This record gives sequence, C-alpha cells and structure tokens, in this order.
Amino acid sequence: MLAGSQAFVMAIVFYLPAVVYLTLRFAQAYRRRPTRSRRDALIGFGLTFAAAAIQQLQIPIHPVWFDHNALYHVVQAVAFVLLFRGVSGE
Repeated sequence: MLAGSQAFVMAIVFYLPAVVYLTLRFAQAYRRRPTRSRRDALIGFGLTFAAAAIQQLQIPIHPVWFDHNALYHVVQAVAFVLLFRGVSGE
C-alpha cells in the first residue's frame, strides 16, 4: 500500500485475516452460548465477505446510478451496524 498500489484487493488482503479470525471466534462463542448479539455479529461478518465479493466481482444494481462501489458501501454499512450491535451486546 505504501508503494502506491490503490487496488482494492490489497485492502482485502490486509483485513481478511482479522475478519476470518473474528468470524471464527464469534462462531465459537455463538456455539457455546447463542445470543442475538452474537448472531448479529456473525451476519455482519458474512455481509462483510459479501461486500468484498461485490466489490471484486463488480456487481452493480445499475451501471450508472448504483454501481458496484455504491452497492459495496451500502452492504458494508449494514454489516457495520450489525457488527456494532454484536460487539456491544445490544
């Protein structure tokens, strides 16, 4: 990244290990004691993976008005809300 690469794939490479680790830990905690907040967090992590796939596969809803970048950000925003609810126990 410091060398000047602006590819989104580089961002995925850097955050993927942390997201995989946290997903596995939340899944483990959910298996031990299922709660709504842990379920929300797991859904949020799933949406994070889906958002990354949308970005990389360039899946648009509309090529001009709602391209893959816009869709990525909407899906990621929903994921962040669920992750917040999951880690805050709400």
